[in-house]
Amino acid sequence: MMNIILTGSSGFVGSNVYNYFKDKAKKIICLNREDLTKINSLAFNKYTSDKFNNMDAIIHCAGLAHKPFGKYKYLDIEKININLSINLLKLAGIHKIKKFIFISTAKVIADSSKISHPLNEEFTCNPNDDYSKSKYEAEKKLIEISNQYEIQLIILRPPLIYGPGVKGNFLKLIKHIDSLSIIPYSNDLNSRSYISTLNLSNIIETIINKNFKGVKIYLISDDNDLSLIDISKKISLILKRKIFIIKIPDIIINLFLKRFNKGIYNKLFSSFALDINTFKKDTGWQALKNDNSLEQAIKFYKKNAN
Repeated sequence: MMNIILTGSSGFVGSNVYNYFKDKAKKIICLNREDLTKINSLAFNKYTSDKFNNMDAIIHCAGLAHKPFGKYKYLDIEKININLSINLLKLAGIHKIKKFIFISTAKVIADSSKISHPLNEEFTCNPNDDYSKSKYEAEKKLIEISNQYEIQLIILRPPLIYGPGVKGNFLKLIKHIDSLSIIPYSNDLNSRSYISTLNLSNIIETIINKNFKGVKIYLISDDNDLSLIDISKKISLILKRKIFIIKIPDIIINLFLKRFNKGIYNKLFSSFALDINTFKKDTGWQALKNDNSLEQAIKFYKKNAN
């Protein structure tokens, strides 16, 4: 296994990636906030810490995603999600690091899909919020800059990620089922892609152990799309809560959604199906069996509920 640099190790995704690789990697270095502040400064090219010497891959998980209302402006998001990514790639090139794995988002393409036509890498990108817009801008800049170096740039576009420490609207769904246990729906054909932190980490391991040429962009998921009803049943079973599934008109659904943050409909209630066949074909990857990430997510939630 290679020598790895990891960003975002104190966050939800990065901490789970770290736990996966800590006993697998020959060496793993987590860049802290002080490191990232230096890298994000105008003098980043003077940052020649030994941390970048003799390393094989950078896994870039750090980024601004879930934010308290009004806390972050787009300039804040741009600074972390775009500028930091650019500077990290340049440092990787300067230090001749072989691989740069950038965790983007499938939302750079769209907020929803048709079940009969899942999103794939050939779709035109149309990001609709600051987070996905910043990730798409970062993707374009990284692709442009990567041509200046001998580096393998792999951009991963995951859907909603779940696992221990999950935040955002997936956590809100867990809390809702735990407290209210009523799941409204108006579309029997709802289907969404998800990815566990375990499958995401395993995908990253697959990429680290495989050689690529140039730039690769992949949509990824658990390869097991679920409806809102499906995922709610799984959550309720683990929580040992009985849920009541009620089919009601859209007008009532909209009132129900006021419990959640803006955009929850597209995150949980509409379809968002991804076609990951390109990644599977190029790498031979298969989803892990006996993945207990959902159980671990709920265990973490219950432990920290009080």
